[in-house]
Amino acid sequence: MRQKFIRYVRANWLIYLTLGCAFFIGVALGALGVHSLNEGRGAELDKFLGTLLQEQPKTMDFAFLQQLIREDLIMMLFIWVFGVTVVGIPLIYLIIAIRGAVVGFSVCFVVVSQGLKGLGFVLISIVLPSLLFFGCLLLGAGLATRFSAQLLRSRTSGRPLGGYFSQYTLMFSLTTVGLVVSSLVQVLCTTLSVSWFGF
Repeated sequence: MRQKFIRYVRANWLIYLTLGCAFFIGVALGALGVHSLNEGRGAELDKFLGTLLQEQPKTMDFAFLQQLIREDLIMMLFIWVFGVTVVGIPLIYLIIAIRGAVVGFSVCFVVVSQGLKGLGFVLISIVLPSLLFFGCLLLGAGLATRFSAQLLRSRTSGRPLGGYFSQYTLMFSLTTVGLVVSSLVQVLCTTLSVSWFGF
């Protein structure tokens, strides 16, 4: 299984390289968005952030977990659907860039607003769980991009895809399960970081 995964990544390294670039471009744009805020908007968001952190529960919040899982499942459903269309590749890259922008804006704003305490908070509650989250997200996006490209080639060549669709759906489903696990990790990390840093 490990060798198959390594061969798969090597065969599709260009897809994952460009997806990674889209993600980091989104992160950079999100961070730049923080510095482009005017003073009034920045103060308003700073106040909202302070209130949000103070209202964070000190124990496991299952409502928050359900919300994260629901949002992640909807996002992955869109990516899967885009993967089975011949015009879906740009939209997949757009989703990756937008998620990167969200992370970049969130991390940068919390650090600017809360200083060193904010840096510790984002490292535990955002960056750490994001390692698993974006690993699964990029893997799923890569699967969708590859299948969409195969679908386009089959349309032009007239060759049927055969069992590729079932393989794509199965692998994508497993990736989605990993993404759901990352949501649980994020809720746990957020709960711990709120308690540790005294918000």
